[in-house]
Amino acid sequence: MIFFNDDGSFEVDKTLDASLYGLFAFGVYELDDIKVKNTMEQVRDKLWVKTSVGGLARYEGDDYHRVDKDSPGNPWFITTLWLAQYYIDLAKNKDDLEEGLKILEWVVDHAMPSGILAEQVDPFTGEPLSVSPLTWSHAAFVEMVQRYLNKLIELERCESCGHYKKKKIFRSRERWRRNARLDSFGYFFCRNLNVIKGGKKNIKIAEKTNLYLNKEDIMSKGEKCFAV
Repeated sequence: MIFFNDDGSFEVDKTLDASLYGLFAFGVYELDDIKVKNTMEQVRDKLWVKTSVGGLARYEGDDYHRVDKDSPGNPWFITTLWLAQYYIDLAKNKDDLEEGLKILEWVVDHAMPSGILAEQVDPFTGEPLSVSPLTWSHAAFVEMVQRYLNKLIELERCESCGHYKKKKIFRSRERWRRNARLDSFGYFFCRNLNVIKGGKKNIKIAEKTNLYLNKEDIMSKGEKCFAV
């Protein structure tokens, strides 16, 4: 960051900060700009907590509730989800979504049994630290799940007819088990996104979530698609 002094001079703070994701999130640079790519690689490399817990710290040397002086700081849900946004927005195919999905799974793995998300977690035990629940953590998670699902739908659109591929989105329960671990945290989605788990029929998307299309519309379009 650059700080301007009253005398017109300036100082450069070279501390690496997870908020640099804002370079693409707020449209300062295009997502595929080399400056964004290099910056996000540095953020991942230097701020990812290198313990079995993982997760992304806020910035180098973050002392707030700090547990380990050898790590950049404690992993925060918000900052880790910012990294997920980068991977999801960057995805060009379904395989590219895997990195973003892993982070969504990481969030679920470190939620409290009740589904509550804290502000941050202990880098060694994964136990919640500081504020619990933190609305911002929940809001960031909901946003990233919506981004993930919307991007998955976008990538599943048939290039030939423009319809959605029902077989891959709604019929393949195995894909949802592998990709979204629906059986383990589908109920977490239910409470946070009003997404209703439909048992053997997979899931139904409640209209009030405003997630892309009504399920029936997608299903009917999928049935007309021969390019599955």
